[in-house]
Amino acid sequence: MAIGAYVSAYLTLNGIPFYVSLSIGAMSSCVISIIVGLPALRIKGLYLILVDNWFWRNSPDLFLNFEPTGSAKGLGGMFPYTTLLNVYLTAAIVMFFVNLINNSHFGRAMEAVLEDEDAAETLGVNLTTTKLLAFSIGGFIAGLGGGFYAHYALYIDSDNFWHFAIC
Repeated sequence: MAIGAYVSAYLTLNGIPFYVSLSIGAMSSCVISIIVGLPALRIKGLYLILVDNWFWRNSPDLFLNFEPTGSAKGLGGMFPYTTLLNVYLTAAIVMFFVNLINNSHFGRAMEAVLEDEDAAETLGVNLTTTKLLAFSIGGFIAGLGGGFYAHYALYIDSDNFWHFAIC
């Protein structure tokens, strides 16, 4: 969420249109999710959650020391592009695509991996691809939420995302 917020806010402050910056922020969060997910997928069960949680708990510290994101001062001055209509429309689009995914072959593969990884692998499900796609979809949705949050709050700093990382 922090990655989507910072990328989207930084781009809109530099003249990029809101919807383009929101999309780029969500895609950036998606790519970072894949980068974090690749080494983490060698770990199973509770340890996977711990490694993933460690990264997301420490990522706000990156923004605290990174000059383009305002470092300790934070990033402000965004225009309030987040409206209820934008959020509802985006939520409806995301729900539509999530429903499509759930009813697809990939959705059934994700369900099989959730139930029993060994049985899913026996049935021909590629565990690495399935898990990475699930990570990236979650990262994309979180990036969208971060972009909307940044343009609603109008000021963000690394403390804004600390409570999200604790969850």
